[in-house]
Amino acid sequence: MAYDPHNSGDLGKNKAKTQENHPDYSGKITVEGKQYWLNGWLKTNKETGEKFFSLSVKPKEPRPHKEKVYEPVDDDMDQSIPF
Repeated sequence: MAYDPHNSGDLGKNKAKTQENHPDYSGKITVEGKQYWLNGWLKTNKETGEKFFSLSVKPKEPRPHKEKVYEPVDDDMDQSIPF
């Protein structure tokens, strides 16, 4: 059976974790053709002591890019360069 990338994803150790509230694991997942960020925190049940994953999913949207703002050029630049 061939690998089908639809409705699947990956989750790995978050090597970029710098703060306690950052996810322990991060990755991406595709569901019905849409891509999402997948984050996971390893937690412990207070009553039973059993470990479990708490997960969050966020749409993988393109990051907004900053538009370059060009300042008007001084008219002196229009003169020929003397060298």
